[in-house]
Amino acid sequence: MNTISPARIYYREYGSGLPLIFLHGGWGYEVYPFNQQIAVLADRFRILIPDRSGYGRSIKVEHLTVNFHQRAASEMVEFLDALGIEKAILWGHSDGAVIAALMGLMQPSRCLGLILEACHYYRAKPNSQEFFQTAVFEPEMFGPEICRILALEHGEPYWRKLLEYHGRAWLNLA
Repeated sequence: MNTISPARIYYREYGSGLPLIFLHGGWGYEVYPFNQQIAVLADRFRILIPDRSGYGRSIKVEHLTVNFHQRAASEMVEFLDALGIEKAILWGHSDGAVIAALMGLMQPSRCLGLILEACHYYRAKPNSQEFFQTAVFEPEMFGPEICRILALEHGEPYWRKLLEYHGRAWLNLA
């Protein structure tokens, strides 16, 4: 187990070489893991996959504010600082893509490249309102397999609160 303090950020590490940081989406790492990318790239890159605050094995949170992307970007810059990483390639999925883009804007000289997968272009997402309401009020409606994965990654019963926090933050963003 690897952690960075004071925020107690858990991270996975594979391979060696040029740093490649994978940034997970709003449900965490296990729902959309980077396993195929790791298998192909670990022989050429030092792959780091942090669980940002509130997710996985990192410190738990009691809410997410509407500026959670900016806060996460700052936290991930501190993560790089704590590991002494001057430059890296950032690969983000969904919310992780927004965070990677913000990191690139905050400190462009540190970003050797950005891969933005399923990036949110607009903050108001009218077609996703029902999805976020489900996250807030009925997370079990996402199905037993998703709920099982979320419970394993984030803990029982915290995963429900995490989805509620994430859903409320997105509803407030809109």
